[in-house]
Formats: sequence, structure tokens, C-alpha cells
Amino acid sequence: MKTIMIDDKVYEKLRSLKGQRSFSKLLDSLVEESRARKKALLGKEFGTLTNGEAAEFENAIEEFRRNFRLRT
Repeated sequence: MKTIMIDDKVYEKLRSLKGQRSFSKLLDSLVEESRARKKALLGKEFGTLTNGEAAEFENAIEEFRRNFRLRT
């Protein structure tokens, strides 16, 4: 167990969210929610392509390569 210090304003905000939970459970859930949001955002920005998106991307690359001409 650790003791932390927070501003009174932060304490009041946490207390209003707490309900019947302990502060530890509240903080744990807030941290997990934050992680989930970050993971979702990263997945959206840097996620994998669907099979359809991957096929479309490959077709566009093949088309570009077919039309590419070297300058001499």
C-alpha cells in the first residue's frame, strides 16, 4: 500500500466519481479506461488492413508499377 498526495480539487472530482467503490478501484478503472482508449486510437491510426483494403492497396501498387517508366 502506498500513500499519494493530490490537490483538493482533484480529490473532490475523484470523490464525485467514486460512488461505493474504493479510491483504489476507481483509479484502477480510470487507468484501464485510459489504456483502452489509447489502444483503440492507436489501432485506428496504425491498425491492420482488412482483406479488402489490403487487396485494394496491392492492386494500386501493381497499377503504379505497370505504369512506371524510367527516365534515361
